[in-house]
Amino acid sequence: MTRLPPLHALRAFWLVTRAGGIRAAAEEAGVSHAALTQQIQRLEGTLGVRLFDRRSRSLRLTKAAEAYAAEVDRAFQVISAATHTLTRRNASNILTTHQFLWSLD
Repeated sequence: MTRLPPLHALRAFWLVTRAGGIRAAAEEAGVSHAALTQQIQRLEGTLGVRLFDRRSRSLRLTKAAEAYAAEVDRAFQVISAATHTLTRRNASNILTTHQFLWSLD
């Protein structure tokens, strides 16, 4: 079984590709530019692949990362849809703290 990359780093990559840059992604995520940059570097180190061409004031996906970005986006969309389905389907069955504690007695 193939190991997954660090999920925080993968989410950072996904946010940057969706937002079109690190600054916009950092704002969206509520984290610093440096924190997001560190996660991207961590992902690149884990994968052993450079994901972005870094120019003076621009960031562009490498050819290798373009297909990866599309697949990562699709994976996050699947997770989002599954979460929406689960929470919508179970809205009337939400387990409250009171119910949980009562069931432990």
